[in-house]
Amino acid sequence: MNQLIRFSFALTPRMHSFLECRNALECLEHARLHDDAYAWLQAIHDLQESLLGSTARKPAVPEIVGLIHGIQKNLKLLSQQNTPFEQQILEAYDSLEAYEKVLAEKLPQVLDFMYNDGVIQSWINCHKKQDWLAHRLFYPKILPIFWQTLGIQIQLNELLQDIHAIMSHLDDILHDFVPWAEQLAKDGCDQVQPALSRKKHGLLIVGLPSSAVQLGISPEFSGNHHAVRIRFQQWRAGKPQTSYDQDLPYYRMLVPIL
Repeated sequence: MNQLIRFSFALTPRMHSFLECRNALECLEHARLHDDAYAWLQAIHDLQESLLGSTARKPAVPEIVGLIHGIQKNLKLLSQQNTPFEQQILEAYDSLEAYEKVLAEKLPQVLDFMYNDGVIQSWINCHKKQDWLAHRLFYPKILPIFWQTLGIQIQLNELLQDIHAIMSHLDDILHDFVPWAEQLAKDGCDQVQPALSRKKHGLLIVGLPSSAVQLGISPEFSGNHHAVRIRFQQWRAGKPQTSYDQDLPYYRMLVPIL
């Protein structure tokens, strides 16, 4: 199922914070690899809001630590079920044990760098003044040169490597914890009721074939940990977003980690 495009919907505030931080790091890495300075600054802004919190966000770090503990709890339970994979599960448990120490060591360095870097902070200040491209500081002209000569992205990437690896590993565990279930969205709609299950769940993941996404189809979620409504939408160039009103096969999983 690796070819599926995955869409995540958080069922708990903790998982929501994790997804925001994960997405910021993924966008940051994508921008760095593609030499996209503007996208990189946008991702840095989002990452700082995620790590420190803001008016609309809780700080992500305590939530990530809590998620690590939640995964460990579930791995411990799995290892006690006489599974042939007990050794691998315990090894994964031990690797998570060290993550808290790495986060405690690396995060202050990352935050100090972002706070002390003038380019990053001036970009954030421009956004507060609705100057979305930082025209007043001539970013359209100077940013390409700064990107090539100052090496901000290189230095920050070195500081973020361990944190990015931790978040990627946590994300992999969440996406591999339970198998996919094949579903059918009748007339483009479906409903999930996590509360009816004996287990509590923290994350809903929907998988669509890339061929469907290439047609402009994507899911829209509404609801909470009691019930989630999935409505598939279709996007077309130059036209309004519309509901996809045909039967659509898709995959989903409910992850029993809070």
